[in-house]
Amino acid sequence: MLQFALCDENEQQLQDTVSVIIDLLPPGIVEITGFSSPSQLLDRIDQDGFQPDLALLHIALSEMSSSALAEQLNRRLPNCRIVFVCTRRDESTGASAAPRLWFSIQNDCLGSLRPLLGQSVSWLLPGTAGSLLLGFKGRTLVVPAYEVLYLERENRKTRVVCEQTSYLISQSPAKLIPEVLSRHIVRCHQGYWVNLAKVRSLEKNEFVLANGTRIPISRSHREQAVQAFCTFYGRE
Repeated sequence: MLQFALCDENEQQLQDTVSVIIDLLPPGIVEITGFSSPSQLLDRIDQDGFQPDLALLHIALSEMSSSALAEQLNRRLPNCRIVFVCTRRDESTGASAAPRLWFSIQNDCLGSLRPLLGQSVSWLLPGTAGSLLLGFKGRTLVVPAYEVLYLERENRKTRVVCEQTSYLISQSPAKLIPEVLSRHIVRCHQGYWVNLAKVRSLEKNEFVLANGTRIPISRSHREQAVQAFCTFYGRE
């Protein structure tokens, strides 16, 4: 079951967002925990080991800015996705410096949260549609896409690098990456395909992953890779 954290100092807005999520997602796949202050959320993480998969933060927090809270969350939980929930469009400018963010305009929750939540759930929940099928002699290994960091071409083989291990197989990336994941695991170099869900930052010639790994971006693939990155994080 996925863990979602909501932080909003306005109790009514907090409950409204919980209701929207419950209405949008199938039952039984998400546990939602609400927090009325940033300190309450951080204390739960530090003291109880709470590890949300996704955090929805209201942009106008008084105890701590939403950008500062996002930075704290990224330090503690680099794989936690962050959604900034706004009541007015002009509030969104305050979060532009925070990494790994999506935006939702709260007075249009149903329209804006649906694709964000759907994308998040498809990445965080295991399933064949969101997996790579790695062919070995006499068997096929199912590797959920959310475990994959990047693919690297080594001579005529492909190394699939995951969070805990890696696999060297004969299949090409073109055959490994299903259509449903083609906008998420993208080519950024002649020999590299990166999982955009694992990217912490985009630099001039590199993607930097949450674990610190740097994946090169070649000149010939830069425009395509940057466009895919912007589209994936909703900043197109």
